[in-house]
Amino acid sequence: MAADGLMSAVRRQLSIGRLVALGEPADGAWIEESAAVRVLRAASGDVPGIQVRELRLALADPEAAAGAEPAVPPPPSGLPPVPLRIEATCAAELGVPLPGPVRELRVRLLAAAEELLGLDVAAADVHVAELAEPGAAGGDGGGSSAGTAEETGSGARAAVPPEAEAVAAAVLAVPGVRALAPGHGAFFPAAAVEDGGEPPGRLVRLRLVADLSRRTLDVAREAREAAARAAAPGAPGPVTVSLLIGGLR
Repeated sequence: MAADGLMSAVRRQLSIGRLVALGEPADGAWIEESAAVRVLRAASGDVPGIQVRELRLALADPEAAAGAEPAVPPPPSGLPPVPLRIEATCAAELGVPLPGPVRELRVRLLAAAEELLGLDVAAADVHVAELAEPGAAGGDGGGSSAGTAEETGSGARAAVPPEAEAVAAAVLAVPGVRALAPGHGAFFPAAAVEDGGEPPGRLVRLRLVADLSRRTLDVAREAREAAARAAAPGAPGPVTVSLLIGGLR
């Protein structure tokens, strides 16, 4: 099985879903699509006359993304840190003029992506695929596969190896960090510190649960800075931090 196919299979088995970048390449942060979609869906749920049936995130320009080089090692199968597109499939009520609700939905999605999460979104595409009788467009229509995954971080306490305890303590002290998200083995650790490379350096990998008291990107940036400071003593070279937001609550 090719590497991409293997990682897709791993994500499906572990219910991780797709991982999209937060902010710019230098931010070194990613978020599980399912967590981001829940926030976007909540922000768009009460536009009169229109109801989101499916919501997902995609690369705005897949061809340009193919040659993008991340400044920070991404989590396995993390999408490159390039602009995204929000794709919303909706139902609209019969008799409701569409331009107004569609415009309002697009504005809300873009605002939530930037102000609540910090996603770099180039566009929001709204596709009306269904017309319904007045009042029948309500409900979430089953949502999207990205938005219905079980929320991460609500189960057992995340296990942290001894070499990562100082990093974990520093990150948990950052406002907006709720917990370390329980890891999934070597693929998606809650916290890991690895030395090596040429030239030598130290790589810190984290998977966190954050809340919405602050913009998610700002929480991720501060958590990365705290992790880098905590991991610096004894490092054989520069410290790099790769961070994954594994849940929002």
